[in-house]
Amino acid sequence: MVLTLLDLVKQKPVFDASEDKVFWLHNGYTLKNLRELRDALATMTNSQFNHHVTETRHDFSDWIRDVLNDEVLADDIQTATDRHQARAILEQHLNDWYESRHHA
Repeated sequence: MVLTLLDLVKQKPVFDASEDKVFWLHNGYTLKNLRELRDALATMTNSQFNHHVTETRHDFSDWIRDVLNDEVLADDIQTATDRHQARAILEQHLNDWYESRHHA
């Protein structure tokens, strides 16, 4: 695969949050990066998702913005009304902006 200059500019590394900034899921598990969040969204229950996302708060968006420093994804994922939609937004973002298209 030949990468264009635009591809190289768009790529961001998926980095791990520091141990004191991991995301604590309602069930006690922790997430340290976007890939782990993507995987968690695939398996969590609707009840678990709704614990973190209400009309007045969006914990995933806040964590992405404040810890992972990705304003665009934070804004996009804040529009999600269920875990499937949130996962789809996150998956698209990973494919468009992060190295996931080059790494498993």
